[in-house]
Amino acid sequence: MKNEQFETYSKIKISFDLDGVLYGGKDTKNTRALYKILHRDQFTEVGILTGHSHDSEKWDIETILSYGLPAPDFYFRRTPEYMDRNRAVYKSMIIKRENIDLHIDDYDYDYSETIKIFNNSDIEQKILRAKAFNNKDLPNNE
Repeated sequence: MKNEQFETYSKIKISFDLDGVLYGGKDTKNTRALYKILHRDQFTEVGILTGHSHDSEKWDIETILSYGLPAPDFYFRRTPEYMDRNRAVYKSMIIKRENIDLHIDDYDYDYSETIKIFNNSDIEQKILRAKAFNNKDLPNNE
């Protein structure tokens, strides 16, 4: 039976940072679990938005897979023209350009300049601080 309520939905687009969010030991277990859970949902598109350099995609995808996580639906990494600027400048531009609904980030390990850039942007409400999420004790949803 067709569910007409969901016939004309648009997927929720969610991006995850890598370092401090999906990479980084036990402090990233909850964000890894969230990435995995969201990937199962037919109403989400889940991917990566990282400050890594333009030549790191292959290594990043292999690392994601090595954690037992699914491959991302999309992958954005800093391009050469943004390498000399704070990562938040590039990420803010991509969040706007690609219509990302929610971005999960560690704010470059709480770097004050990154916090200021995100807080002063018009996309601030779209960014979830991973630190707040990873400090919770959640059930294991593997």
